Amino acid sequence: MNFISNTFRDKNSAEFKFWKLLINFIIFVSCIEVAIETDRSITTRFESQLKILEYIAVGFFTLDYLGNIIIARNRIKYIFSIWGLIDLLAILPTFLQIASLTGFQGVKLMRTLQVAKMMRIFKMLHLAIETSKSQTALTDPIKTNLKIYFTCFFLVIMTSSTLMYYVEGGCYTEDVLQEGQHKLDVLTNLQNTDSDVKTPSPVFMPRDPLTGNEIPEDKRFFTSIPQAAWWSFLAVTGNSESFPVTLGGKIIAGVTYFLGLILFGVLINIVGKSIMKNFFIDPDADKNISKEEIINLMIQLNWISHQEKIVFLELPQEEINLRMRILCQL
Repeated sequence: MNFISNTFRDKNSAEFKFWKLLINFIIFVSCIEVAIETDRSITTRFESQLKILEYIAVGFFTLDYLGNIIIARNRIKYIFSIWGLIDLLAILPTFLQIASLTGFQGVKLMRTLQVAKMMRIFKMLHLAIETSKSQTALTDPIKTNLKIYFTCFFLVIMTSSTLMYYVEGGCYTEDVLQEGQHKLDVLTNLQNTDSDVKTPSPVFMPRDPLTGNEIPEDKRFFTSIPQAAWWSFLAVTGNSESFPVTLGGKIIAGVTYFLGLILFGVLINIVGKSIMKNFFIDPDADKNISKEEIINLMIQLNWISHQEKIVFLELPQEEINLRMRILCQL
């Protein structure tokens, strides 16, 4: 029981650090595997290997979910919390597919379950937040902030690409095109039976379900998550070589561009602080200086007298830091 507590609760223990590092790596590999599954040209060649990777990942996620339930002070509260539900969604789609229930064999539902697997990426964010509370993270905040930043960067790319694949790419999947063409062929055959002139079947053209606009063949970019991920990466970094044409896709693109601007601003802030700390001055250095050291420095600079030292010693640390900054600016 002590080992389980160290692994899932004690943020400063070696077991906790190793387990979180392992789970982060498995989440990363799992998300790449789920993305690859949407590319049929790769899936047909490596189907068995991809399934093995998925089952191994789900095995670790299940252990992580059960471990968090065991050490939770309020287990019911954890199970129905946002992080508990995310942990459950990380394993539930795979178990439903393994069960091979009749109700879960539809193409659209299987596609939805496949997309739902990407929810496990939010586990990575949860782990980053938990790790940031450890003692090691407090001693090196810039490194911790960079870890959280790149976690958010990866999360935005994979989430936006998955949504783009599901919302816009779902309008022209191979199954949708085949089903639409089949309906047109049947309709054309019925019309030909009532007419002496035989007309060929028109080519099915997918449409935006919200606006009804046609989606031409040269605008169908998001046929798999890897292709959508490349677009998402360019969008987040301020570039793009393709654009969505459906209303839902445009909304996702707008949110992605906005998040890219936020991520860029956060990165500039982190890099700026790192440069200041390593090459100039530490902007937070005064937090590590004791009250008496600051007062003695102020006396040496003739900012205050020795008689005022007693008064300043009675002030709280925050007040001393504030007065120090004010005097530095004079």
